[in-house]
Amino acid sequence: MRLDWVSIIESAYRVDLDEESWLSGVLEASRPALDRGVGMAGLLYDASNRDSLVPLRFIAVGGPDGVSPELCVRQIQEGAPDAEFLERTFGRLQCDLVSRTFGQRFPEVLSHLKQLGIKDMLAVNGTDPSGIGCFLTGNLPRRPVLSDGLHTTWSRIAAHLAAGYRLQRRIATEPPPADDQAVITPGGKTEHAEGEAKERAAREAIRSAVMTLEHARGRMRREDPPEALRRWRALVDARWTLVDHFDTDGRRYVIATRNDAKVPKPPELSQRERQVLAYASMGHSNKVIAYELGLSASTVRVLLGRAAQKFGVRGRRHLLDRFRSIR
Repeated sequence: MRLDWVSIIESAYRVDLDEESWLSGVLEASRPALDRGVGMAGLLYDASNRDSLVPLRFIAVGGPDGVSPELCVRQIQEGAPDAEFLERTFGRLQCDLVSRTFGQRFPEVLSHLKQLGIKDMLAVNGTDPSGIGCFLTGNLPRRPVLSDGLHTTWSRIAAHLAAGYRLQRRIATEPPPADDQAVITPGGKTEHAEGEAKERAAREAIRSAVMTLEHARGRMRREDPPEALRRWRALVDARWTLVDHFDTDGRRYVIATRNDAKVPKPPELSQRERQVLAYASMGHSNKVIAYELGLSASTVRVLLGRAAQKFGVRGRRHLLDRFRSIR
């Protein structure tokens, strides 16, 4: 069966919903891919404080009798006070098996789940440098094999979950700025643009992304779902997220709205350099960062090189050590 990955992306950008409805929609869209008949769950969390995990919203769907997902979350919350574990799990993880992520720390939880017929869980974590994110788990009734292809797929989904939840939070607290966005028809015509979105290069990048999005949402989502997912990146030019807007007459437009993650501000670095460094400090590869920000992998490499020159260091490890020391 071909899975419709685009539907999960679309659910992540339903920014007209409240937080609970948003998470419910993401879970429902993810169900064909994540639910293996023994349940799944979604957790919205705040791990911005490196010494604590704050659950914001939790929803469980299905699962055998005897499973208490709320208890699992509480045990993780109470048993993971150290910054290293929280950063590795909620700050860096994008996709992995729960046995590998939590197994050594919480063996009694996994042992209890196995008695109930759950051999493992697939964890998908959509987060950004803020430390706030969306964590999905799917219960697995058989010993799993997490292939490279499946890992890549869910890591891309995680990037959209992070971007979608970030935008959902922003819209819930304040309206998106109208002075830095663009309105485009599904056919690629720019109806209106303000701020940086008015720049010629920005307009072309947004238009190209809209056309790519429309292709991904068409026949490609059914005929080649992995390719549709690969083409629809989480941001455009490291700045904008694309969301649907329906006018009063029912006409659909695509809004490019500012949605870049807040990152630390070493004054000697440009905004782009800070962005790629912040994502690299989460353990993400250049290829993954390129997908998250809507840049090319070569551009990410160049930006990291420039940052290293400005810091006077060589090598990725020394660059990231320096960046973490001044955050």
